[in-house]
Amino acid sequence: MKVVARQTQLSESQKKSLGIPESNQTRWQITEGKTYLVISLGNAPGSSFYGNSMLYDIEDDFGKLIPIPADLFEIIDPTPSKYWQVKVDGIKLSFDLIDFIKDPGLSEKILDREVDALLAFDEIKKKLEAEHSN
Repeated sequence: MKVVARQTQLSESQKKSLGIPESNQTRWQITEGKTYLVISLGNAPGSSFYGNSMLYDIEDDFGKLIPIPADLFEIIDPTPSKYWQVKVDGIKLSFDLIDFIKDPGLSEKILDREVDALLAFDEIKKKLEAEHSN
């Protein structure tokens, strides 16, 4: 799945609709018009930070794997990854990569810039990109 960034910050009406406090002025490190590969996706019902946003886990412009509200993007390739598995936990639904299910701490290790995790992340991105090269 691929998306293109349409904005870097949620509007006041988007925040209201998602139940995000107006005081949240987060500007995500993404570039308007740039295409991003969706690594995984899920919802965050009742989150104090994300409200009720659908979240795309993407690699931001600083190389960090982070969840970003889907409202900031437009889907340009809706094809789901064959490497995703559905996970349901109460009212939370996610489509997670098998790699992250097998190693629940992998995303944290990537965020912490651990060398082995970054190498694994490079391989993950390659196999996801290969799904879109046909």
